[in-house]
Amino acid sequence: MRFPWARAESELEREIAHHLHLLAAEYERQGYSRLEAKRMAKREFGGSDQVKESAATKAAGRG
Repeated sequence: MRFPWARAESELEREIAHHLHLLAAEYERQGYSRLEAKRMAKREFGGSDQVKESAATKAAGRG
C-alpha cells in the first residue's frame, strides 16, 4: 500500500529532476561542461531537500 504523501513526494522529485535537467542543459548550451553545468544547476536551483521543505510548507499554508 502506497501512502498519498509518498506519491506526491515522488512526483515532486520527478519535477525537481526535470527542472535541474533543463537548467543544466541551458548551462551546457552556454559552453559549460556537463559536470560543471550540473553543479551550477544544483547550486542555482537549491538542494532537493530544500525544495521539498519549501513545497511542504506552502502546501500546509505556512508560506
